[in-house]
Amino acid sequence: MLTVVVRQKVQDLAVWQKSFDAEKTMRETSGATLWSAAHEVAEANTVVIISDWDSLEAARVFMDNARATFAQSGVLSTEVRVFDREIKL
Repeated sequence: MLTVVVRQKVQDLAVWQKSFDAEKTMRETSGATLWSAAHEVAEANTVVIISDWDSLEAARVFMDNARATFAQSGVLSTEVRVFDREIKL
């Protein structure tokens, strides 16, 4: 299992939220097994999405397809990090 962490700066959190919510079915059918999103306390227009995927290929396909909606939802910048195993502490 992989965990993908995406950090985005957005123009308007409410506009971004509508777009994120509309992609729920796309995330489910693309192979995301779990996801959550939050915005930074000090900077509400910076969001972080954490999602789990069965494969790197599934995550890549989803991200490639989702990029088309980023501009429409007011995403100014995107950083993506991929983690390939869980560490038990």
